[in-house]
Amino acid sequence: MHPVPDHIIAIALFQPPEPPDSRINDDNPLENILA
Repeated sequence: MHPVPDHIIAIALFQPPEPPDSRINDDNPLENILA
């Protein structure tokens, strides 16, 4: 597997806040990104 490009990581970490969603677990943001 190729490393994830830095700009992709930046997009994932610095996205603007999204409306509340029952499918999102705010306690595990990394898990949400990887899901």
